Amino acid sequence: MESWMPYFVVVTAAAVVLQSIVLVALFLQLRRTAARVEETITDLNARLTPILSRLQLLVEDVSPRISGIIADASELTRLARGQAQKVDRILTEAMERLRLQLIHVDQILTGAMEAVEEAGSRLRETVWGTGREGLCNHSGHSDWP
Repeated sequence: MESWMPYFVVVTAAAVVLQSIVLVALFLQLRRTAARVEETITDLNARLTPILSRLQLLVEDVSPRISGIIADASELTRLARGQAQKVDRILTEAMERLRLQLIHVDQILTGAMEAVEEAGSRLRETVWGTGREGLCNHSGHSDWP
């Protein structure tokens, strides 16, 4: 077994050296990648900063206008609600007046129709009454059929 020990030590040392080389290569590659990422972030930051500044200025410029528009819309809504309530009240009153006028017209027409019917009945009684008496007297009969 002693004869194998130097071989194991050499293989283990070679494995440690190989692992060290791989770790150094990984470290170097990671450092290059980190440098690229840093460069990309710096470039992106340089490009986005002016855009964000302009966007902030635009928002600051437009914000009062939007607030004014919202205030105007709120005022218009309040006025429209008030006008709608007035129109509703006026239409309700007009419908009630119309209903009362229709009831009044109906009563007048009903009274007029009753008066016409009564006058017609009286006229019929008068005309038929005198007509019957006249016919009965001419024919010699006392009763009209």
